[in-house]
Amino acid sequence: MKFDIKIISDSVCPWCYVGKRRVEAGIASYKAAHPNSSDTFNVSWYPYYLDPNAPVEGEVKADRYKRRFGDAKFAQIEQTLGAVGKEVGIDFSFGGRTGHTRDSHRLIRLAGQKSQETQNRVVDELFKRYFELEQDITSRDMLKSAAEAAGLDGEEVRSYLETNQGAEEVENEVLKARQLGVSGVPNIRINGMFEAPGAVDPDVFKRIFEKIADASAKA
Repeated sequence: MKFDIKIISDSVCPWCYVGKRRVEAGIASYKAAHPNSSDTFNVSWYPYYLDPNAPVEGEVKADRYKRRFGDAKFAQIEQTLGAVGKEVGIDFSFGGRTGHTRDSHRLIRLAGQKSQETQNRVVDELFKRYFELEQDITSRDMLKSAAEAAGLDGEEVRSYLETNQGAEEVENEVLKARQLGVSGVPNIRINGMFEAPGAVDPDVFKRIFEKIADASAKA
């Protein structure tokens, strides 16, 4: 059985980081419950802009969040994500800078052209650097460093980011997501049959995988 998992996500979406960890935990749980299966899991990532008007140059993360949500709501977000993050091994930190994510999505797209494994490593590096290490998602130096850590050639990435390659494709994918009715992320679609809006618990993913496998076996 081949499981095709498509995740619509934004690089500055904390619940997308949580969702990635929960998908991975769901896959691990399924494999543990079915050790003799030859099932495979292919995870691919697609872009979305949570804040399409974010500045290209970036700004202080806390300042932008407080303007968007207010001080009280921002404090609540910090508290909630701090607790949820601990459950999945994420140490959320809200320092650093934030901004437009077009370049990060271009990088994720480039990585996907290499392999899904490379793409997933890049996504993980970007999440960790932005959410835990307080690095600037708009910095091309940071994107290059993340790409290198994920196994990509740094100079290839730098040259790619300095052009406009992939930008039109990213914009088209963002538009496509909105046309599909996606209004929040993560939006996780499995084998085109099941949609899991949001970062649902790992057991939910495990049950979805089992339901798909059972349906395939009976077909």
